[in-house]
Amino acid sequence: MAPFKLREGEDYQRLDWSLLKRGAVSLSFKREILEQYCQWFDQNAYHLFRFDASGWHSRDDCYEELATTLQIERCFGPDALEDSLIEVDVPYESGTLLVFEHLDRFVRKDRQFVQDLLDILALSSWRFL
Repeated sequence: MAPFKLREGEDYQRLDWSLLKRGAVSLSFKREILEQYCQWFDQNAYHLFRFDASGWHSRDDCYEELATTLQIERCFGPDALEDSLIEVDVPYESGTLLVFEHLDRFVRKDRQFVQDLLDILALSSWRFL
């Protein structure tokens, strides 16, 4: 991911900086806002990966979709996932965005796993800065 040039006023107004300054994980309550954000990231050359958690019945379903979509090695636990995320292609001039839709449904099945997943993604995102 390219460094932000915060001395230049326009970077403070960018959506990526606006979201990232609050943390690497952001929750969207409205679908239309999420779609606007995704459109902005797409127009700004970010790699955008979308996941639909509504079909996940187990942790394995999540790991399988992550491996397939991100084209990383299949993971069998949080430590392996963290190690595999280093393989994700992150463009220097923009970045990579992971969008999890319907994650709230899987939270009802396995709250701790989802918390761990978001923690791993947040920590991994800082490695790319």
